[in-house]
Amino acid sequence: MGTARFSLLRVLADGAVHSGSESAERWAPPTEVSELARDLESLGARVVGAGDDCRLEERVDLLDPDLLAQRVKQSSPGLRVELLDECPSTNTELAERARAGAAHGTVLACEHQSAGRGRRGNAWVSALGGSVTFSVLWRFSLGAAALAGLSPAVAVAAAEALEKLARTA
Repeated sequence: MGTARFSLLRVLADGAVHSGSESAERWAPPTEVSELARDLESLGARVVGAGDDCRLEERVDLLDPDLLAQRVKQSSPGLRVELLDECPSTNTELAERARAGAAHGTVLACEHQSAGRGRRGNAWVSALGGSVTFSVLWRFSLGAAALAGLSPAVAVAAAEALEKLARTA
């Protein structure tokens, strides 16, 4: 986490009007806010009135890193979650970390990925505030051949878990 444009996005995500003086006091001068606002538009987040009083044209639902960590700890204490603002691909990033010795159960999530990939080499496009993009490092002792059918089974389990969360939220 921590890119400048995502710092601005996290401030503006609520859809409310934020003053230029507020942003200058908190983290960036108005000229930088204007630059970052243009940069956010490349992600699909339209900023209205950048530099002075500004807001997002539409509210964006971003992940709350503290709440995410708390919920994962409660439901799956063996998992360790890290939330990035953006990366090319959570899968590629996590594979690099796995080669460097990342622990079993590491979960890498991000708000926006620019070069994600799905099954069979398909592109995976994430919509800002409208996608859940993550990869999980799970080490299997039986090898890849034992994993036939795992991907669809995980997808069904994830969908069922999301439905359950939607009913309780």
